[in-house]
Amino acid sequence: MPSRGYALDMEKKPKPSALTVRFTAEEKAILTDLRAFYGLSSDNEALRFALRSAMREMEQARAKARHA
Repeated sequence: MPSRGYALDMEKKPKPSALTVRFTAEEKAILTDLRAFYGLSSDNEALRFALRSAMREMEQARAKARHA
């Protein structure tokens, strides 16, 4: 059987889905501050960063509550 090639053998990551979000001026300023402080290249990257940071904080709080 002929080789399908390297590209077809690679695992494909699912494409992120689009989501429309409306931000207030204050929230846009927060995204701008996040981008500047952490050196993030886009609002999308800043939003993903913020979501992951919030998730880590929530997981730590849950773990702390379980061990209390």
